[in-house]
Amino acid sequence: MAFISSAAMKAAVAALLVFAAVSPAARAVAAEAEAKAKAVGGAPSVPAGSLDIAQLGAKGDGKSDSTPMVLKAWKHACEATGQQKIVIPKGNYLTGALDLVGPCKSSIIIRLDGNLLGTGDLNAYKRNWIEIQNVDNLSINGHGTIDGQGALVWNKNECQRSYNCKILPNSLVLDFVTNAQIRGITLLNSKFFHMNIFGSKNVVIDKVTIKATKFLYQDVTMDNVSYPIIIDQKYCPNNICVKSGASKVAVNDVVFKNIHGTSNTPEAITLNCANNLPCQGVQLINVDIKYNRSDNKTMSVCKNAIGKSIGMAKELACV
Repeated sequence: MAFISSAAMKAAVAALLVFAAVSPAARAVAAEAEAKAKAVGGAPSVPAGSLDIAQLGAKGDGKSDSTPMVLKAWKHACEATGQQKIVIPKGNYLTGALDLVGPCKSSIIIRLDGNLLGTGDLNAYKRNWIEIQNVDNLSINGHGTIDGQGALVWNKNECQRSYNCKILPNSLVLDFVTNAQIRGITLLNSKFFHMNIFGSKNVVIDKVTIKATKFLYQDVTMDNVSYPIIIDQKYCPNNICVKSGASKVAVNDVVFKNIHGTSNTPEAITLNCANNLPCQGVQLINVDIKYNRSDNKTMSVCKNAIGKSIGMAKELACV
């Protein structure tokens, strides 16, 4: 049986929600960023080597290590001028940590036509899988997939049992990146978070698909946790996003099973789903959480959530 804190539960459920709204204003930012990218460094110079990872020796067999080839392509592109395009051709390219660090002399496009696979060897990562830092004018586009292969390591996540744990790597991280566009790609089965953007400006995420297997939270004991079970598609940190209730992210097939304990808030269950994309397939099975104070009653608050409740007290059976 696992014990989980409020912070840990919020972090886990937050992994479900990566949202990107592309407004006309955002598209204008993207157009401006693209124009700036083309202007950076003037005419493009000839890079020191190929920017196609297959031409650099990468094998798209899903087994051979392609890490050195991707890093070499980045080095060639970053040291050149003008606009440079790194190509990930069709195929399955296995890699470890990819630290793509600037500043660069060029604006860089990463064309993802194939699939990048994150190795299951956790020793291959210092922090994250693909981490892009201190880069201006970046574009990642294509129809390929960034596959974290999370199923290989999810059972090694010890954070639900101990605070002194090693956090699994995020799939795609942008740190201090300015004028970036991520379009058309798919993020699949991350080891931890699919995407993390920090300290960045003018980042547009458009038509990005995020997929993961069914989320199952099972055999958990809550000890005075605030909002112990929560899905919040309307989460708006620092009040800097639109609170219209609309979303471009669907949350499906989430199961909470055999979860017991106490809540520090009257709301033991909160399912706050989007008006236009209700949560589908939510299951509450044998959940028994009680508010730990006497000034209110234990309750559930569910909006736009569709699913079923099994073995639940009436006040908690909200789907």
